[in-house]
Amino acid sequence: MTIPEAYIPLIEKMKFYIEPEISCSRFFATACFTEESLNAYRKNPTMSSLELLQKTELGQYVSDHLQDGLFIDVPCGFDQPRDAEDFAMIPLAAALGISRYWEIDKTADVLTHRMPSVDEMTIRQEGSISVTTMQNDLLAFIATLSDTTPSPKAFYISALQPDADFCSDLSIQRDVAVPYLTALYDELARVCVAGDLVILNSSAMLVAGIDEETFPMIHPALALPARGFSLMRRCALDKVHVFKKD
Repeated sequence: MTIPEAYIPLIEKMKFYIEPEISCSRFFATACFTEESLNAYRKNPTMSSLELLQKTELGQYVSDHLQDGLFIDVPCGFDQPRDAEDFAMIPLAAALGISRYWEIDKTADVLTHRMPSVDEMTIRQEGSISVTTMQNDLLAFIATLSDTTPSPKAFYISALQPDADFCSDLSIQRDVAVPYLTALYDELARVCVAGDLVILNSSAMLVAGIDEETFPMIHPALALPARGFSLMRRCALDKVHVFKKD
């Protein structure tokens, strides 16, 4: 599929804040696995020690819905933890029973050692997980997917936050940021089938800097249910939200 022409100027103009220090993997991990088991896993964070991880109720819910499924991490960011509290995401997905992992990011610097060329898609094996790496914008990537993309699947959208300076102009919100997010919600609804998940880490971050009084339906807690998703789980810290396509 090709990107709809109406999306192209949005993709070209949209700007997101790039978090330089903190990975949302810490929040995903604590949402899906018990703190005691995470502490044990931290001592030897390898594929061979995944049996140490014990699922929380939220983690069991995700696992039950994604056995042998596809985990789409976009934007994926760096693949290695930058802090003692962070985790590599692929092993966490493996512990939840996922068999395929797609990692996509717009920023070439974070993909450098994973891709010999930004024009190529690479595939590698990490333990039992088949990992595919691509460079692309979030909306551009999802817009090119077919509605027959394999299921069960989850779109994991983390640490995605509109750039504050960019969104300080209300006209920019109206003409670029809000249409971009609206198109994103539309595309998620198009490519997901019943039972597929959208995992946001976090919902509030996705609309940071957007004037929700002026654009009251832009928050994903309202926008996704309007497109056939139900909010099924959220973690105790309110950092991870799991939506399921009805």
